[in-house]
Amino acid sequence: MKDYHRLDVSISFKRTTRWGQRKWGLGLYNAYSRLNPIYIELNDENALNRKFKQLSIFPIIPNISYQFKF
Repeated sequence: MKDYHRLDVSISFKRTTRWGQRKWGLGLYNAYSRLNPIYIELNDENALNRKFKQLSIFPIIPNISYQFKF
């Protein structure tokens, strides 16, 4: 299998008000969109023509979060 690696980045903004504290977060999961292998499947229909197939999911996923503490 290929090496598995990814880059996750995020930033958060915090603000305190008289009612409490709120926090916004923005981020990216797998920021450089590498197709990491989940598993490899062997196509064994023909003994002379064996092929491996790599399955990859989730190239890049953005996320947003909000948190409020009172």
